[in-house]
Amino acid sequence: MGRRELLFTLGWLSLLPVNFVLAEPTKPVAAPEVKPGSDPDQVKIVATDVSQFWEAFARALPQNRLSVFQKDYVSRGSIGLKDYMEQRTIDLSSLVGAVDTHRDYYTAIRENSLQAITLQEPLRESLCKFKVLYPDASFPDIYFIIGNLQSRGSLTQNGLIIAVEVFSMGPNIPTSEFEDSDKLYLHPIIDLHGSVMQQVVRYQQFPGGLLTTVLAESLLEGSADFLSELVIGKPFNETLHTYGDAHERELWLQFKQDMGTNKLNQWLFNRETVVGKPAELGAYMGYRITQAYYNRSPDKKQAIKDIVTVRDFNRLLNESHYGDKFS
Repeated sequence: MGRRELLFTLGWLSLLPVNFVLAEPTKPVAAPEVKPGSDPDQVKIVATDVSQFWEAFARALPQNRLSVFQKDYVSRGSIGLKDYMEQRTIDLSSLVGAVDTHRDYYTAIRENSLQAITLQEPLRESLCKFKVLYPDASFPDIYFIIGNLQSRGSLTQNGLIIAVEVFSMGPNIPTSEFEDSDKLYLHPIIDLHGSVMQQVVRYQQFPGGLLTTVLAESLLEGSADFLSELVIGKPFNETLHTYGDAHERELWLQFKQDMGTNKLNQWLFNRETVVGKPAELGAYMGYRITQAYYNRSPDKKQAIKDIVTVRDFNRLLNESHYGDKFS
């Protein structure tokens, strides 16, 4: 596959500070080599940890909750859960502590989080569709777990791990136990499918992270969003697109000035600092440039390969002719 060292650059799968729930870093995190498979029908999509978490949650009492979560959740857990806890240095006390501190939230998200179980087959269908679009695709195994609100997921040598508790928002889910800034990192359950596919696409791509230019990082993130949408049929972040579509010209003019710089926090990794507009607008610009390139290409399958394997980011921008409509 050629992508032997994986760097996720969005903070999406990053280790988050234990004293700041759901915060994002500004630098990429290196992950170990993953053992991929090329057949989507052979990919393990494991959600047993989600149901086992709720079994433990229901049985745990104040006087025995540590032992119950150890016996009924951690000890029975998948290799994905064990890897996640080891890589994220999450011990049993921090997991139970998060549940105690955010009990109303955890109690309310049970039904939403269990949708990860029913997502298994639709997700496999999406993997198969992506394989048709990009025959060179390889896939990590996928594990859905419930964590302690410190990370959206992880990547280990055993696969992609998704912390479902961060993707379980919906109507009537209480968030009073969170600081306002932390609420930005809670995603609706409808984003779960797109989020996983976005990371599956990123898994195929050039690692990024060391590129340091706004254009390169924005194209990597935005193209993953575009290809994910191509597979599942809807945008990953509708709020981002609503704002971006309404301000596309002014965004392009500013992006054009910044795209050769390393001002990444102006366009990406900026949920904590951005004011008055959505964060991650670089992903929107990357999406639009990628979309323009794809739409202009007569050979769509070759266009997808070009997008996934891009190394010359300026060439892709130039050949997209995206900026022409603003001339």
